[in-house]
Amino acid sequence: MLRIVNVVATFSLEVNFSNSDLRRLTYSMANVIYNPSRFNGVILRMKNPRATANIFPKGKVTLTGCKDEAELKISAKKVMRYVRRAGFKARIKKFAIQNVVGTVNINYPLKLTDLASIFESTKVQYEPELFPALLWKHNNIRMVIFHTGKINLMGGTSKMEIEEAYEYITSALELFKVLS
Repeated sequence: MLRIVNVVATFSLEVNFSNSDLRRLTYSMANVIYNPSRFNGVILRMKNPRATANIFPKGKVTLTGCKDEAELKISAKKVMRYVRRAGFKARIKKFAIQNVVGTVNINYPLKLTDLASIFESTKVQYEPELFPALLWKHNNIRMVIFHTGKINLMGGTSKMEIEEAYEYITSALELFKVLS
């Protein structure tokens, strides 16, 4: 069964932070890392819902680790509230889902060499000497297919896009089962 394991979104808080402002954010919030010599932003880890927010000096935020859009929106509002509590006039603008990542195990091994030889080289890439999985591109979704039957799907901007790509590929994979 297909599981969504990560959804990534970006948005703007419409605040420009100086280095001292970012430092002030770290003192006003828990579970925050700010080390400007290693990373040019504040890393905020939230527990419920479990998510990580990267807050950059221009007020842009990248939010990762959520399992669905509802968790993303809750986490974005939490980030905004934390920043407001630190004394900044923040609001959420330009909220957009950038990437949805799903994973599935089809529970049977596959003949990846046969699969790669049948499909176009523009859509399928398989070089076992370099990487143990077959890379398959369908529309804007990239799939990483392992011979064990595990598949990672990424690049969509909605759960529906990931599900459509999975439906598309499952019928083709049936033909390349390893019969033992």
